[in-house]
Amino acid sequence: MPSKEALIALVAESIRADFRAQSLRHPRDGKTALQQLHMEFDDFRESVHDMPELIIILTELIERARRDAVVAEIMLPVYWFWRNQITDLFRLGLTDGSFRSDLDPEAAAMITTGALSDCWRHSTHSQSDLDRMLAELERAFLPPNTLQG
Repeated sequence: MPSKEALIALVAESIRADFRAQSLRHPRDGKTALQQLHMEFDDFRESVHDMPELIIILTELIERARRDAVVAEIMLPVYWFWRNQITDLFRLGLTDGSFRSDLDPEAAAMITTGALSDCWRHSTHSQSDLDRMLAELERAFLPPNTLQG
């Protein structure tokens, strides 16, 4: 019988493979940071809709990582990879003008991943709730001259 660590590592690799496959289906090369943010949001919607069990497992393992060092060692790199990708996206947005010039990329990534993670934990959110939350996140990062009234 495999150890707990081996099973969690197998699940983590499966999660990485699912997200990698999703990323390959939606290449981001040549896209602006705002376009990439939209793609992140679309990927999130797709994951919630098409792979709800994956989201449940991922959420549970990330929560368990807070209490279990073995799980943390396996799962936190998955989370930090995602968070760093979002940070890089916001850095690009500072360069290409997609986002506010005073944006803090690390804080923006923390806000974004925190909001998305919270949405994962609460399966009671409707598609409308999700769309409203994603739209509000986007508005928080846009330059003032692009905000629509």
